[in-house]
Amino acid sequence: TIGPSTNSEISLQKLFDVGMNTIRLNFSHGDHEEQGARIDWARNLSKKLNKPISVMLDTRGPEIRVGKMRDGEQNIVGKSTVVIYTSQDEYLNKLCGPSELTTSYDMSQDLKIGDKILVDDGKLQLEVVEVKPGIVITKAFNNHKIKSNKRINLPGIDFSLPFLSNKDIDD
Repeated sequence: TIGPSTNSEISLQKLFDVGMNTIRLNFSHGDHEEQGARIDWARNLSKKLNKPISVMLDTRGPEIRVGKMRDGEQNIVGKSTVVIYTSQDEYLNKLCGPSELTTSYDMSQDLKIGDKILVDDGKLQLEVVEVKPGIVITKAFNNHKIKSNKRINLPGIDFSLPFLSNKDIDD
């Protein structure tokens, strides 16, 4: 990955000299102008050395986020019931209390009983126990202090959220 410590044409040359043949650009960070300069460096180096250098674009992909909470955080207790509200209106307007979450995506349309939900990089693990339109009722596997805006992952779920966002397509 080309980042702060490798963000120059000279750094790319050094990496190429020790075996690099692909640069990875993380499009979650940096704008098109910055990423374009990195691609130009790789192309110039490729021409100069008469050797191919691949460019891999790592786009952000779909994101599901936890909404707002009173005081910005709450403690989820293992084995407790956690109710997840999935409407866009609740995500934008509801301040969640104890054992409540909102999400930026209506995952109630894609989940079924027994599915797993990972929150905050898997630090909070939930299991779906009931699904209603706009509401997912879960049981917490573990204790965790959750904060607003943390990511949600739905492992193994074929969800209906578009895989490529408009930003990904622009990238």
